[in-house]
Amino acid sequence: MLAKCVWGETYVRTMLDYNLPSLLAEGNLPAVAAAHDIEHVIYTTRADAAVIAAHPAYGRLARVVPTRFEDIDNGGATGYGAVIRRMNTIHNRILRDCRTHGAIWLFDQPDHVWADGALVHLARRSEAGARCCVFPAIRTVAERVMPALEPFRRVAEGCITVSPPALVRIALEHMHVHDMARVWGPETATIWPHHISWRVGPQALLRRAFFHQPFTVAPGQDSVEAERSVDMHYIDRAFPDPDTLDFITDTNEFFVLEVSTQFHVIDPNPHPLTLPLVATWASANTSAYQRACFGRAIRIQAEPVPERRWKRMERHTARVHAAVDATVRLHGLHGWLRDDGRVVAARLLGRVLRDAAALRRSMLPKAATFLLPPDSWLAGFEGLAPAALVDRLTGLLLRPYDAGQDRQAIMVGDGLAVLPVSDMPAPLPPPRSPS
Repeated sequence: MLAKCVWGETYVRTMLDYNLPSLLAEGNLPAVAAAHDIEHVIYTTRADAAVIAAHPAYGRLARVVPTRFEDIDNGGATGYGAVIRRMNTIHNRILRDCRTHGAIWLFDQPDHVWADGALVHLARRSEAGARCCVFPAIRTVAERVMPALEPFRRVAEGCITVSPPALVRIALEHMHVHDMARVWGPETATIWPHHISWRVGPQALLRRAFFHQPFTVAPGQDSVEAERSVDMHYIDRAFPDPDTLDFITDTNEFFVLEVSTQFHVIDPNPHPLTLPLVATWASANTSAYQRACFGRAIRIQAEPVPERRWKRMERHTARVHAAVDATVRLHGLHGWLRDDGRVVAARLLGRVLRDAAALRRSMLPKAATFLLPPDSWLAGFEGLAPAALVDRLTGLLLRPYDAGQDRQAIMVGDGLAVLPVSDMPAPLPPPRSPS
């Protein structure tokens, strides 16, 4: 069931002029309909259904696959939060309908533009047993990307036929500030890092995402529903092991872009994209599941890039992923120290967590043991600069734990043991400054 919800003149027009024509490309609905039992379902208001049904694009669609409308209420959702809640309610209804009919949900939005062959690729993955295929689409500026798609429109057939690399090129050339601000490197203001991209070439990005859109969902017979959205609070509940997700990691196989107005920006954030910011945000806004999803590297390319360059960037970004994970665990330790009244230790660790250079030098293994002296002993470290502080803390506090010692271990976060210690030697004086 290729299903989506739509209401309002802007989204209806975008769907009719760009979304449906891209679905009518030969490698999408026509090819899938020839091999599978598929229907196209639009959840919309009665007024919008009348406009859609009268449009030539919908008429062509109805000649290719069975189509139908599902009525939604006319509640006037205004404001971003209200729109998201209404959309999520409809998505949960789609999930229930798929369970009832034993159908796989091919996830679509009225502002999606599909590369030719994208639907066939999803069908093949489902045939191979994938229950949930995920991918983080690129958001583009509608006012610029729509004219760029016109050369690919086949007027006689009523479709837009564009290959994955060509569609990636269009996306990269007309990328929305929503995505441009999430590219690592420039010291510019950014919005919250739901995903991060690194440039591998003029027409290539490597992307890691905490949240992925599910483009196919085979819902079980349980009653799991999306709490806020299918990409943020459904996947992790319906498919609790992230290794069971089918990650699409190369746009040469599959690509979809999103079309948004140039003013579609939320979550303003005045800070540059740095490791402390990403880790602090991830600590408060992501789960271990979503951080595991961030571990998957997605190649987005409009032209070939040498394999060695991909491998080099994958290694570099894997280190960023590991640093984020380690820092999230340090945030857990920081919270425990603060709640336990260990003021000086919390203050020292807080200084490390705010310093990008210090964090890069404080990588921790998956399970780390902290031997925690009393605040009176740690007070001698307060005068150290963050870089020197990391050296001293890792040298003096991160020590092998002797299981034979009679000390009580306190677990914090993922495998982080904090051991109160009272018999530490007096701290060395802070090192002299270079001057």
